[in-house]
Amino acid sequence: MFQSYFHNAAISGLLSMATIVPMIAFIPLAKVITEKFGKKEASAVGYVVSMVACALLLILPVDPNGTGVLMYMVLMIISSFGASAGSCFFCIS
Repeated sequence: MFQSYFHNAAISGLLSMATIVPMIAFIPLAKVITEKFGKKEASAVGYVVSMVACALLLILPVDPNGTGVLMYMVLMIISSFGASAGSCFFCIS
């Protein structure tokens, strides 16, 4: 996608690395959040955040210029935060 649409394949690796960071960030917080709110509620909020970010990617016009790349990267990172939070809470017993 980055090579054909944004004409910049170098940022593909940067985005991939940036979407892994939220998963690592939520691991230490998962037990505290699940004890306070519960697994279902905490993961539901995470998945809703992810769905909203993905819906915005569908609705908003993402142009192949610098602003479009930045908007795409920010929304993908927000989506990753939500999905990581949602899936991380199920790993806590």
